[in-house]
Amino acid sequence: AIAEEDGGFPSREAPLGDRIERFDEILRERHWNEGVIQTQVIFPPAGEKRPITGNHEDVCGRTAVLLAGYSHRYAVTQDPRHRKLADELMEGILTLERVTGVPGLVARGFYKTDEPLWHEQAYFFSNEWHDSSSMPGYRWVGDLSSDKFVDLFYGVGTYWEICADEKHRQIAADFLDRFIGRCVDNNFKLVDLDGKMTLWGNFCPDLPHENLNALEMLAGLKTAHRMTGKERYRAAYNKLIKTHHYDDQAIMAKVLWPDEWAVPWDDNLAAKSYWMLLRYETDPTLLTKYRMALNRHLFSWKRLGFEYGAVPYYFMLYEVLTGDVVIDEKVRGEIDGMWPGRREMKTFTVPTPDGSKTMESLEEEINVDVIRNYWFARHYGFVDGPEAALEPQFGTYAWKEANPEPSNDPAAPEGMVYVPAGPFIMGSDFGDPDESPQHVATTSAFFIDAYEVSHADFKKFDPNYSYPEGKENFPAVVTWEQANAYAAAMGKRLPTEAEWEKAARGIDGRLYPWGDTYDPTFIAYDRSIGRGETIANPTSPYGCYDMAGSAYEWTSSWYQPYEGNPIPNDEYGEKNKVMRGGSNFNDLAMMRTTHRYYLPPDTTGNYNSGFRCVKDVE
Repeated sequence: AIAEEDGGFPSREAPLGDRIERFDEILRERHWNEGVIQTQVIFPPAGEKRPITGNHEDVCGRTAVLLAGYSHRYAVTQDPRHRKLADELMEGILTLERVTGVPGLVARGFYKTDEPLWHEQAYFFSNEWHDSSSMPGYRWVGDLSSDKFVDLFYGVGTYWEICADEKHRQIAADFLDRFIGRCVDNNFKLVDLDGKMTLWGNFCPDLPHENLNALEMLAGLKTAHRMTGKERYRAAYNKLIKTHHYDDQAIMAKVLWPDEWAVPWDDNLAAKSYWMLLRYETDPTLLTKYRMALNRHLFSWKRLGFEYGAVPYYFMLYEVLTGDVVIDEKVRGEIDGMWPGRREMKTFTVPTPDGSKTMESLEEEINVDVIRNYWFARHYGFVDGPEAALEPQFGTYAWKEANPEPSNDPAAPEGMVYVPAGPFIMGSDFGDPDESPQHVATTSAFFIDAYEVSHADFKKFDPNYSYPEGKENFPAVVTWEQANAYAAAMGKRLPTEAEWEKAARGIDGRLYPWGDTYDPTFIAYDRSIGRGETIANPTSPYGCYDMAGSAYEWTSSWYQPYEGNPIPNDEYGEKNKVMRGGSNFNDLAMMRTTHRYYLPPDTTGNYNSGFRCVKDVE
């Protein structure tokens, strides 16, 4: 079959399920090496009859991804043969650890050999190959990187969750405990056989590192804690958030500009991290931040598309995690057209005892991500198959449970969200003088509009009101007196300054409505997009949109000093109304939840003054 020109590849016109099934057979026929997957195989004369010749850099990661794919397959079919194949892949991952001779140290790849073969010099870094001290007669390649870290907790975690029996669940949990535990013990670094941090193994809070690596480590720790139940992983997770702000770094995991920095392989790592993190986290504040990070990636996937490297898996994953529909006709076409195979003749320079020789050989590659994508699609109902797709074992995910859409809250009127009674931190000791002193304030429970009142909303109230064409959903720009009249006519009122700040800030003293990290993509600076459509779509803790940077928002409060503030100001008194939320032309410091602005109630003109309403809880 190897000698055939098409290699037994299926027809591109064959049904999707038949295509994937045939490629899966080819993968197991020609790419399976002692439980691990050599996705790129070189055939004779340059290669070997065994599937060991090629680039071993990604053997570990591809094996883990296929493990996730086979786990979704078992979840769909409940076929014990498919579980057995997944068990064999898990055993292969254990061999990748065993061959290094160090518990928790995992090889990129390995092969059985009497002497090193030529491919060691042609791929990756040749000095990273080692003779195995624990498995004589084997060679293995080290210098594991952050992408393999992600692949391992993702693949092994998915296997543990939906495929493994009780015996193998313990095997998987023990493996991840050794692997991630070794990283934690080395101050959140992947450390190689020589004790040094690997080239791309830096998750360390004491060293400069990529924001993406912060997201990856949080996902790894969350997965390890769920699988092992060990307090050390929960404590490490909380430490990285509370002391080192990894949650805020995670928001910025996606580099959006310039385009050449928005590399597709980072999207792959982020997607797998989101899959574990967003389903396992239950804290609403953290889920808001992780959802913001996910939305930054979605923005890039939509903007740059499949020519850039987006894959249908990302859009399917997004829909499962959030419940929001993002799969359009183009994405559906990409799903239906999934094709994992490649075969081509290539020229190889092979070392010989006398120097080297050049020869042509066939190279074949099977993309295991596509096989995973297919079975994920089957598992979650994006693709039909001969077997009935089963319900996901985790049903409704934590994000939807902890962050229901405001309009779905049964306690709130339509378009409003509920803010409970109680104390919160108000003011700031490092902002403008009128923001101090920081103090504890208390509000009664109230409902507040999820969005600013729009042009279209205000037009219904005042038919003489005019606004630019096509801007129906943009915030209405009015005087305080107009805003107050509108609120009264709706059976509502304008929020007090304290109510506005609590709705924007919550009870944790955050700088911005979404947290403590600022990014201009969270702000509708020029009001060029409609309500709630900033890139990250960030909300306040209670579900309010656009509470920073869209339009200033009127409150009912007169501009007065806080109790205990001794600094005089001629503008204090019953002549100016407090405005909150920053505006389209402001500095980022004015977007903070504590920043105060003021204007006379009858002010008109160029001030970008909008509003939202509140309603008392009966």
